[in-house]
Amino acid sequence: MKYIALIFIIFLLSACKEEPKTIEIHPFDKVKKQQEEKFTTPISISELDWIEGKWIDSTSFLGHIIVEDWNLKYDTLIGKRGTMKNGEISFTQTSKIIITKGKPVYLLEPNGSAFVSFRLNEYTSDKISFINIANVAPQEIIYTKKNKELELTVISLTPAGKRTFKNIFKAFNN
Repeated sequence: MKYIALIFIIFLLSACKEEPKTIEIHPFDKVKKQQEEKFTTPISISELDWIEGKWIDSTSFLGHIIVEDWNLKYDTLIGKRGTMKNGEISFTQTSKIIITKGKPVYLLEPNGSAFVSFRLNEYTSDKISFINIANVAPQEIIYTKKNKELELTVISLTPAGKRTFKNIFKAFNN
């Protein structure tokens, strides 16, 4: 009887042992963690002063010229994007670059709707890239300083494939 009771107790203890649970991490969380670990040195807004200014695209489409106007206000770069036709500028989109926990964050407000946040993806002294893979379009926004020009690359992933749009801006003085 002692053996049966001992076997029964061992059986109960082994049945009560909890198996370790595996936790599946969502792909967005993996990307977020990788991005957070990628940049450890804080970046200040003054390091992005090369974006500041009024920029005009060197190309035009149907008589419309793309314009971006970036101004530093306190600790935020505020950008307005629009088109110019016959000397008149019509701004349609607002962007902001703010510093959060030592990392730049790009906020895009298309056509007056709510801001969409893009996390820092890559940073060098003449290039900054922001990404938001959950956004419908665009998913990546890249600013690159090339001599006296500012290049904007916007990347969207669509069912038809990757779409890349580039603007080459020159300083605009009116």
